[in-house]
Amino acid sequence: MPSETDLARGDVKVEDRFHLGWTDASKIVEGHPLWNDPFMECLAEPEEDPSLTWSLVENWARQMYHGSLAFPRYVGNLIARVNNHAAGRLLAINAAVERGYPDESRSHFLLAVDLLRTMGLTDQEIVSIPKHPSSSKYIVDHLFYTMHTDLANAIGCLGIGIEALTTKEFSYLGNAFVKTASNVKGLPWEEVYKSQGYFTENIMADKQHTTEFEEIAYLAWKSGELPDTMQRFIDKIEEGARYSLNSRQKFFQGVYDLAVR
Repeated sequence: MPSETDLARGDVKVEDRFHLGWTDASKIVEGHPLWNDPFMECLAEPEEDPSLTWSLVENWARQMYHGSLAFPRYVGNLIARVNNHAAGRLLAINAAVERGYPDESRSHFLLAVDLLRTMGLTDQEIVSIPKHPSSSKYIVDHLFYTMHTDLANAIGCLGIGIEALTTKEFSYLGNAFVKTASNVKGLPWEEVYKSQGYFTENIMADKQHTTEFEEIAYLAWKSGELPDTMQRFIDKIEEGARYSLNSRQKFFQGVYDLAVR
């Protein structure tokens, strides 16, 4: 049994049974119906309808200008709520990395801006991108959920519902961008390949963040901040993940509507 000091320092190893519980809860990502929606089905086969694929990527990138700016605020809500020192530190590092610390060139928000510039938008056009109602609802709902729901729900919402989703989502979008940017938009190949930072940085960072969120959840659980039984923990974590994934599906539907209108 780790001492309170061990927990505060994070000097603990995640128990196998906890890891299995987290892994089981994470399976909700692959099994979610969002992968069968027209948005993801088109991205999975980008060369079947290149014009639509490009429109999906471009409209997604426009809306992610708002989404990337908002994500650190979700994490900030958890920082304010978690008592365990080590868990709070991991969350603070997560938010700092998203904002571009210690390397501002890797800021996820600024990389989103760079991508939009490559797509041909001026800075004035970028800052004037309107939020689609599905984007506004996604952001407002996540700000509320991470602040006001059960802490286990909130951790599952971000740690699985967003971080574990990112690898596959951004892989689809990045591949679709490369396959269509030159053929449809006429972007030079060298510009296309140089502009993949928004996709690759999110994929690399969020693989690490997913692992860290499991540790955050474990530290909070061992500190008594999460449900005391394993089954209650799994249920709450999975419930939070499902909430975020359902919200993301509606966001994708909103982007699809923008692309085909």
